[in-house]
Amino acid sequence: MNVKWELPKETTQRKVDLMELKGNRMLRHLHPSVIEVLYNRGYKTEEAITDFFDNDPSKTHNPLLMMDMEKGISYVIEAMNQNKHIVIYGDYDADGASSTAIAVLALRELGAHVDYFINNRFDHGYGIKPEGVDDLLKEFPTVDMIITVDNGIVAYEGIDYAKEKGIDIIVTDHHDPHPSGKMPDALAVINPKRPGDEYPFKGICGATVIYKFMLALYYELDKDLDYVEEMMDIVGMATIGDVMPLHDENRIFVKQALDLIADGTRTAFTKLVEKTNIATVNEEMFGFKFVPMINAPSRLLGKIDLAVDLFLSEDESEMEEIIDKLISLNEERKELTSIQEDIAMGMIQSLGDQPVYVLFNKDFHEGIVGLVAGRIKESFHRPTIVLTEHKGIAKGSGRSIEGFHVTDALHETSETLIGFGGHALACGMSLDVTKVDELRDKLSEMAESQLTEEDMTPKVKVDSMVSANDITLDYIDELDTLRPFGQGFEKPVLQLSNFEVGSHLYMGKEKVEKDKKHVKLMGKGKLSIVMFKYADTYRNLQSPKFVNTIGYPAINVYKNNVSIQFMVQNDYIRKA
Repeated sequence: MNVKWELPKETTQRKVDLMELKGNRMLRHLHPSVIEVLYNRGYKTEEAITDFFDNDPSKTHNPLLMMDMEKGISYVIEAMNQNKHIVIYGDYDADGASSTAIAVLALRELGAHVDYFINNRFDHGYGIKPEGVDDLLKEFPTVDMIITVDNGIVAYEGIDYAKEKGIDIIVTDHHDPHPSGKMPDALAVINPKRPGDEYPFKGICGATVIYKFMLALYYELDKDLDYVEEMMDIVGMATIGDVMPLHDENRIFVKQALDLIADGTRTAFTKLVEKTNIATVNEEMFGFKFVPMINAPSRLLGKIDLAVDLFLSEDESEMEEIIDKLISLNEERKELTSIQEDIAMGMIQSLGDQPVYVLFNKDFHEGIVGLVAGRIKESFHRPTIVLTEHKGIAKGSGRSIEGFHVTDALHETSETLIGFGGHALACGMSLDVTKVDELRDKLSEMAESQLTEEDMTPKVKVDSMVSANDITLDYIDELDTLRPFGQGFEKPVLQLSNFEVGSHLYMGKEKVEKDKKHVKLMGKGKLSIVMFKYADTYRNLQSPKFVNTIGYPAINVYKNNVSIQFMVQNDYIRKA
């Protein structure tokens, strides 16, 4: 896959702005390259940069700005005063599990009679549905009120059915409403994306919405807010897990989450850190360790209750047992994902290049299709939907690229679908197996009209150019102050210029050197360049004396020796 590398456009205004910022006495503690990274990310004044580093929790937005918030609080207080049975209706992903745990913990602390129910991924699918309500009633026949978390905004049928059963409904969600603006018929519908809602930041996850609800509830009841505020650790994990943009208050939530976990505030997280041998508590811990583990039981077994119970448990030995199960399930999930990714790649080879990939195979595992779709989207930079068959119905997940709002596209072809929902970049759906080809044709037609060749070429923007002398341990520490990295604020991309190659070493398990897939380039100082999988790219350069490359620096510790490695992104290495 070709990648378009984009250097910053050197306009006169940019040069003037950067010169002023780098000369600003309040910012002189920052390396010029770090200032340039922030400038390129939209932080173009001293005030903006200073505000970026200010992660005071008091800067988060007032929950009461959300439409129906006060109304929802009054109904919950009334329900608690009458000792009504409240059931939290969650979703089966990390955000849904986090949202459920927050709601149950906060309400139980207030003495509420509360339980939770989460759909089985395979039996019910996403969101509150009539069949889900029936199963909830079998488990909790005395339920008086349902509070949805991370779902419900377009669940008209399920909510109407619950009301017919005499159950009061409050919806809390963060997903996109129906384009028509139609709201479900609930006592309160709390979602910052509602038309006319005045909440200033729309990019929060479901866990943040219910966290805000509980914060406002505690405030109204004049209860200790610290109990809820310490749930920012769970909110931070959900924010990373649901790939929310790391702007505005989301940065504060993730930063506070990491501080709380480092301080050992919640035993469940302390046990997770210990059991997974986490060396550095940062946002990558969430994305690469905890969130996949939280999602694993749902992906393989259909139910995510195990992950919710980890956070509800007060027994340390029970927590350890749950974590061991999560680790085991996640290892099984990894192996299955790798196998199914190979199947998908084989299908793509036979399909050839297409504007949208819609892959249907009965052998795909229903809990893995979203992961496979994500891998295909990353590999080919095309909107991708991966479907399997369950009880005669094609069910699956999609992942998209900028420029193609996949859920809006599904709205336009809704006549081919049984159900669907999601965001601009991710979706879930079900349809009759006979309609898969029709769905593929319609989505391809839409993509061809909406996407240009440039849209389908991944772009990597270079944030700053550095030399070997710039990259020191202090510089890496300074780059780390920009964390958390993730959606909307990715890890900085640096161009290392004129690196003088002293020697090189090919690495890998292969016995013959010419077949080794990795290469390490050593320079004069402690800095080396490491390139995984693309050793042939360097071989083709025929051992140049100086190279330019693009990537990110990292500290390497081996046998108590500390060195700095510049990790090359993709295969970008050129003669200088």
